[in-house]
Amino acid sequence: MKFQKLKGLAAVMVMGIIFSGCGNKETPKTAQKETSQEEVSSGSDVEKKSKVAIKANLKEGYYVKINDSLNTVKKNSRDFFVLAVALQNTSSQTESFQNTDFSLINKKTGDIHETDTPGTGFDQANLIRYETLKKNEKLEGILYFDIPEDEIYELAFRQEGADEWTSLKIKVEPSQYLETKEALSDPLKATAAYLNVMAFNEEDPTYETFVQNDLETSKNFHQNLFKKNALDYLLSRYKPTPEVITSIYNRFQAVQKERATISPTLISNDREKAVVSMDVEEMSYRNIKELFHQYTTEQYQATSWSGITNGKGEEDTLPKLEEIMGKSVLVKREEPIEIELTKHEGKWEFDLNDDVFSSIFYGGFTK
Repeated sequence: MKFQKLKGLAAVMVMGIIFSGCGNKETPKTAQKETSQEEVSSGSDVEKKSKVAIKANLKEGYYVKINDSLNTVKKNSRDFFVLAVALQNTSSQTESFQNTDFSLINKKTGDIHETDTPGTGFDQANLIRYETLKKNEKLEGILYFDIPEDEIYELAFRQEGADEWTSLKIKVEPSQYLETKEALSDPLKATAAYLNVMAFNEEDPTYETFVQNDLETSKNFHQNLFKKNALDYLLSRYKPTPEVITSIYNRFQAVQKERATISPTLISNDREKAVVSMDVEEMSYRNIKELFHQYTTEQYQATSWSGITNGKGEEDTLPKLEEIMGKSVLVKREEPIEIELTKHEGKWEFDLNDDVFSSIFYGGFTK
């Protein structure tokens, strides 16, 4: 099987929905530091005022991958650095602000990096938008930035009606959160392991590390679908035993491994859900049936149609199944398959109710 190696598991990446990490998300330990204004002194050239209406605490930082294009085929995805912050109005009056009133200032160059909200597929529920806080009122939310990861920044705020940025004295180092960026590729690792085990009947030690679906339950599920959709279509009269069914399925998996090409690409990952796109070219049970029928007909003709009622010709053709599958015409999907994975207990779960995804494992595609 020409299973592409995912190029370090960092393929093109596109589409998704971002869910915040404002306190209850799974993040590496390095991403769970909390920084307050009082803890960090400012070293940037941002203008400092004696009084600023907003007090900020940095709850956590993490990376997400978002497809911010409605056209997923274009794979217009970007990595965003997300800041989860706790804000409090420290002034004596009601204050209004929005996400564009925050920025990160490069402490070395003084460059201003304003918030960069994705066009689509982001966590709208927790995004700081147009907010109004009364005196001492608090709010938690997230801010998106598209910034170089090897620089040090300072969170700044621009008071309503002001032209200058005011330092909130919160130091931000994206390099401290690179573990969360590396973890973005975990859904690809899960997909590779799932395909190796379920589609190609290989052992993969990473399955238990990245995949939430129970191994034996999934194996039985896909074999039953193979029998129901492919084998019952292939054999119209011969009724194989459970042992023969398993043998045929394993032979199908072995040939699929040699002939199929499945190329996964990460579209998005918000740490709770991920979208993976797959280009698929593989065997089709319908194309196998066409050749199998030709072989079976020749077998019946050679025996004057003896045993046709109990499927003797089909049974006698089964030893040639690898040869037949090897000659069958492959089917290449015109459009990639997109699947959504959900994270549970630190692992990624595949939706077995997704009929299109499940079709991969029994050769269910016709075009």
